Amino acid sequence: MNNNLAKSAFSGVIGTTFMTLFSIFASEKRGRQFREPEILSMLLKDLPINKSKRIIIGWIAHYMVSVSFNMVNQKLLDKLQKSPTFLNGVLLGAVNGAVGLAIWKAIFEAHPSPPKIGLNRYLAHLFLAHLIFASLANV
Repeated sequence: MNNNLAKSAFSGVIGTTFMTLFSIFASEKRGRQFREPEILSMLLKDLPINKSKRIIIGWIAHYMVSVSFNMVNQKLLDKLQKSPTFLNGVLLGAVNGAVGLAIWKAIFEAHPSPPKIGLNRYLAHLFLAHLIFASLANV
């Protein structure tokens, strides 16, 4: 793995960790389900695997998608010849948030029995979580 790719992956893990901590805190504070890995595991409930394996898959998928988002962000910054700054991270977070919301909405609409989590509130939360993700991954 080249140095830029490793740095991008590492910073993606950092951003994802803070995004996830924000979601855990918001879930506890609001009494709602905002934890991305757990929601991903709920979407897999019809698979013939036990709950603990679904949760592990949810966590792995969450980090893999987030690191992929960050790698795209880094490539975009490179192409635009911009530095990874907090402000650029916030701007990328807004774009990531819009893309993420569209993806989650499509998944919930296509799923035969999506979790009952209050999708609109989750999507609003998710937009903020993406701002945290990209701003901290791009510092």
